[in-house]
Amino acid sequence: MGSVTYNGPVPEDDPRYKEGFAIRAFNKESKYNDSAEDQKLLEYLPESSREHELIGEWLSLMQDRENGNLPIDNNCFNNVSGKLELDNEVATILLDTFQSHLPNFRWHDQDDNLRSVRGKKPIKERKVQLFPLHLFTINWATSGPGIEWPESYSVTYVPSHNVRVVTASADSDDMWGCTDLAIGWCKPYRTPDFGVKKIIQTWWRNIHVSLGHPWADVYSEGLVDADRAEKWALEVYGARSNYDFY
Repeated sequence: MGSVTYNGPVPEDDPRYKEGFAIRAFNKESKYNDSAEDQKLLEYLPESSREHELIGEWLSLMQDRENGNLPIDNNCFNNVSGKLELDNEVATILLDTFQSHLPNFRWHDQDDNLRSVRGKKPIKERKVQLFPLHLFTINWATSGPGIEWPESYSVTYVPSHNVRVVTASADSDDMWGCTDLAIGWCKPYRTPDFGVKKIIQTWWRNIHVSLGHPWADVYSEGLVDADRAEKWALEVYGARSNYDFY
């Protein structure tokens, strides 16, 4: 809720982002022994071994849900993988280098000190940095003068699992108890925006069950422009004229 600061997408040719190579998943049978293969993998993982396992666990749960092995519940407050904390942990790992580009509610405390939801955190040192790309940011609603509810969508290529993961980021933890969630994954085919449509539309449909109306407008554009985002919304919500003012 409230004000949001968006510094714009980072250029696709930024040297921190290099897509196209694949790293085999950890050999679970080796139990992280000192084999040459595991040592090489550890050296080039964009994430730590623990982070790699967390992402793998999340992907496994997501596949279980897609295959119908997890119960379906229409309550949008049920997190995507079935573990809200895991959804948040995965998003936090992926968005480490991108915090300054995400929605961030700021306010002055009683001593007139500027505070923010996203405090400044040092970027983790990695041999290969995970590099999110901004898709677009929407505003769910304007509930008062200067009070907006932005949600930003990003996609990150994770070479160690050879997948792209889509994340949703808010400017406060009022809705989910955290600001960032991993909401879906897809194979790294074609351009980085390919495959994200279904993920985001599913996310909107789940939220629509409880919220009851579409998002209000596009706050900022990235790989997906406002016209394209509106077309995606039309497929989910139907015509906006079907809804009362929100």
